[in-house]
Amino acid sequence: MTGKVRSNYGAIIQRKRALKSLALLLVFVLAVSSVVASVFAWRNRGNGINRSTVDVLWRNSEYESVFGLSSEALAAKPLDPYWLVLNGFSAYQLAAAQTGAEQEAAYIDACIRSLRKAMLVGAGRNEAGVRYVLGKAYYQKGEAYAELAVDQFELARSVSYRPADLDEYLGLSYAALGKYRESVIAFSRALGDDPSDLLILAIARSYTELGENDAAKAYLVRLIENSKDIAIIIKSRTLLGRLFLAAGELDAAELHFLAALEADDSNADAHLSLGDLFDKKGDAIKARAEWRKSIRIDPANENARSRLSS
Repeated sequence: MTGKVRSNYGAIIQRKRALKSLALLLVFVLAVSSVVASVFAWRNRGNGINRSTVDVLWRNSEYESVFGLSSEALAAKPLDPYWLVLNGFSAYQLAAAQTGAEQEAAYIDACIRSLRKAMLVGAGRNEAGVRYVLGKAYYQKGEAYAELAVDQFELARSVSYRPADLDEYLGLSYAALGKYRESVIAFSRALGDDPSDLLILAIARSYTELGENDAAKAYLVRLIENSKDIAIIIKSRTLLGRLFLAAGELDAAELHFLAALEADDSNADAHLSLGDLFDKKGDAIKARAEWRKSIRIDPANENARSRLSS
């Protein structure tokens, strides 16, 4: 009973956004501002809305106003590429600012609609930037849209468009498709630009899915020895422990599970994994006790529930 601990790649990007929200926002604005600037060059006036005013609103991060004005303009000129791009970009920014899932999804859908239309009517030299934002919007839609996200990111890369987080999102999208070899390649490129602990952990997880456990272990040990983030260390110890458990190295596995729980006794995955270790040792009482602890911490932990019901 050594079922796999959940590997939520979406949580990686969400956590990174929380940890680096200001930095990523700046990266995004810098990436799209150049696109928007050239979009403004397409037309200087028209439709009764002063585009210079909209330019100022965009630069001041007044995305709600930009979205409203561009939506108004599109009501009169529904296939104007200038307004379609602005509408899609501002919708994406508004989605990122939402706290409710329903409203976020509505803005993401609006972003996708506008940017797809922009691609159909012709985004010209702005095509790569539009594809990049469209890919991010597809990624936000979930795993069912991961292939569409990959297509957009790869097309953006094919013309040497390289925003700082493109390869990270590409790696996450490939991982969502189960294409872990491609995800490792993309993550490794991203690691060269931003050697963050979260990227290293993502690479380790992809190697684990590929069955290349020695490579995965090397990255996990690197994190355990060098990371200053206790949450990353706990995740790394738990994953490394499971690799040892799968290899039958029970003492090494137990060392890492206990170390993870010493750092945070409320870690549901570490309790689940320790329960699996006790189960492999033939100690059903201790195993079930650990699985129950996992459920108390995380009532939605289906892995622990399935073990207790068997």
